[in-house]
Amino acid sequence: MLDSVHAGCLQITIDRHVSIDEQMIPFTGACELRQHMPKKPNTVGLKNFVAARHDGVVVYFVVYEGANSFLTFPAELKLGFGDTVVPK
Repeated sequence: MLDSVHAGCLQITIDRHVSIDEQMIPFTGACELRQHMPKKPNTVGLKNFVAARHDGVVVYFVVYEGANSFLTFPAELKLGFGDTVVPK
């Protein structure tokens, strides 16, 4: 199902400026990807990083699967964590 949603997001026109943020998808079932983040409104669920246009439409997302979820970039680029989430 996520692959279908992801494919749909990739077909959306991307603006020059996007906002990158994290969100929790509420989920309390058994899943090795489940995270506990006490400072979030939904404290238990799947951590998801999204890139969205100015109108809130999601154009890219990555479900957090641990430290290997994102591409690595050379240190000289001095990218923050959010910049490594969405490589587009």
